[in-house]
Amino acid sequence: MLAPGQKAASVSELVAHIKHTLEDTFNEVMVEGEITGISHAHSGHCYFNLMDEEASISCAFFRQDLLRHPGFKNIKEGDRVLVYGPLTVYQKRGSFQILAKRVLPAGEGLWRLKFEALKKKLQGEGLFDPEKKRPLPAFPKRIAIITAPGGAALHDFLNVYSRRGLGFEIVLIPALVQGDKAPASLIKALDKVEKVGNFDVVVFARGGGSPEDLWCFNDEALIRRMSQCPIPVISAVGHEVDWTLSDHVADVRCETPTAAAEVLTQPQTEVVRRLREAHRRLLSHLRHQQSELQNLLERYHPRQLIGIVISRLQEQRSRLEQLNPLQKAHRYLPLNEYGLEVDDLFRRLELTMKNSLQGLRGRLERAQAQVDSMNPRAVLSRGYGIVEGPAGIVSSKKGWDQLPGGASVTVAFHDGTGLAQKTEKDRP
Repeated sequence: MLAPGQKAASVSELVAHIKHTLEDTFNEVMVEGEITGISHAHSGHCYFNLMDEEASISCAFFRQDLLRHPGFKNIKEGDRVLVYGPLTVYQKRGSFQILAKRVLPAGEGLWRLKFEALKKKLQGEGLFDPEKKRPLPAFPKRIAIITAPGGAALHDFLNVYSRRGLGFEIVLIPALVQGDKAPASLIKALDKVEKVGNFDVVVFARGGGSPEDLWCFNDEALIRRMSQCPIPVISAVGHEVDWTLSDHVADVRCETPTAAAEVLTQPQTEVVRRLREAHRRLLSHLRHQQSELQNLLERYHPRQLIGIVISRLQEQRSRLEQLNPLQKAHRYLPLNEYGLEVDDLFRRLELTMKNSLQGLRGRLERAQAQVDSMNPRAVLSRGYGIVEGPAGIVSSKKGWDQLPGGASVTVAFHDGTGLAQKTEKDRP
């Protein structure tokens, strides 16, 4: 009952108090049960119930979380699942529900949740930082492999090494690789590797298996011990699809033990490839040189040289025979006749040119006489003169009469000129 004077709480106040209490107390829950009543809303959210034989609880899987879990579409009514998330209260209805962050099939889901939680924890401490990863030595001399003696992992590793490896030593450090005692056994083996010393690389190897079989390589104590190892570590656990925390903490993760052997022998394989390529190229070069030397020997062999000398002598002899005047006398005999004919042609050409020159000289003299006869100044030598007034040559009586009295004129003779003046009485 309420105390005297105590005010009653409103519905919203009571629900809000319950909401804060539940959400603060159950901010992370992990519940296993059978999924029923799956309903997908238009908003993209999904709602379902989680129940067992005696109880049921509502769950909401919001769109942003659902998109990160595409495998949820494979879960169907009646499947046993593992739901992880906070407990929340929906105030308008006064009901509480699990706000699902992850929904995984039961069994596998439990292992995965444990894996993700531990991974998140160790990653937050910086154990998986890429900056801490160390490179593997290119040519390791001693390799420690921690695995079960006689297992498939060891057999696969050694099989690849026998085909590709060159000269490094492999030391087996026996250890359990499955079961509850495996983490302690693996840690003890790693301690032994460091105690013995003089190792360049340490390899953790194991074949494939279920998450339970490989769980020892997710052990927190082992992961922390591996992160402290001063020697570069390779994790070669399971198959390509299997991931363990040892893969994250190791300096190099290989999908399988076979892949680890291939990575370690890759530099040596590359050296072998280059040596083989160099050998092939050197052999080809030597064969080429041998072929050239063989050709030179054949060309300059005494028999070949004698043949070349004889061939050139025969060539020179043939040329001498072609130049021998005695053999070509019949070609030169008609030359005398050709010489006489040439001399006759020269004489005829000379006579023709002489006659042509005389004819041209006569024509030139006649043309010169005509030019001279037409030259007005040639008449002056016979007593004539040329009168030139201020306006030009006076060639008529009319022109003379037009000259003013007292005008000065020039009279040109054949041997010079003289000045004259027209008198007044000469006017018409």
